[in-house]
Amino acid sequence: QYRGSHSVELVPLNGEDYYAAPGQVVWMAENADRLDDIVLGMNTDDAGCVEHSTSVSFYGLPDEVEAAVRSVLEERPGFAEGPQWPQGDHSLFTMNGVPAIAFTSENFMEVLATTTHTERDTPDLVDPEIVADVARFMADVIGRLG
Repeated sequence: QYRGSHSVELVPLNGEDYYAAPGQVVWMAENADRLDDIVLGMNTDDAGCVEHSTSVSFYGLPDEVEAAVRSVLEERPGFAEGPQWPQGDHSLFTMNGVPAIAFTSENFMEVLATTTHTERDTPDLVDPEIVADVARFMADVIGRLG
């Protein structure tokens, strides 16, 4: 159970796939005045692909936040630092100067090009244990940030 000093907010966004990203626009309008209070935005997109490791990418992290994330990364098998990519909801944060990390499968570019949002995009391509590992990774980062 989290007992740290920061608030934790889960924001389900899925608008980068649509013209004008309406969900992000609404969220930003309602939260623009508190962006400076956000310690870290975390996005998961195309994470959990069967038989693939999870990549974690970093965007504008202050040293202490990066150290916390890297300490978790070093302890977790199945996770590695991956390339930065702008095609996800984490860009909502990064474009507004908020530090962020993004989780995705190591094969995400292939998945985005061939599978995502097509008839081939089926639940059997997702490993629930990998998805749970991403959630545990996030929880560990939150815990280390206090």
